[in-house]
Amino acid sequence: MSEQEKRYENFKKDKENFLITKLRGGGYGVMNMETLKGYHVMKTNGIVTCDCPDYKYRGSKKGFHCKHMIAVWENWKKQQEEERAERVAKAIARW
Repeated sequence: MSEQEKRYENFKKDKENFLITKLRGGGYGVMNMETLKGYHVMKTNGIVTCDCPDYKYRGSKKGFHCKHMIAVWENWKKQQEEERAERVAKAIARW
């Protein structure tokens, strides 16, 4: 199993505990409601980073994403799908 696959498996184990919020100053906060630990995921000049120890000491050096970055990405994809479904439903209702 690759390092990235390990991170995705860790994300899947913890995803139900994550609370993801968009921050006013930019980026996202990812809080684990079980451990009460929170980290910031930011995108600066096209580069996504996280301030968690896993990304800071391993991911940034080896080029993989941490579970918090994966959580933000998965949350964004889910929101896009929900917004698309809502647009389709409105279009069908107007038809």
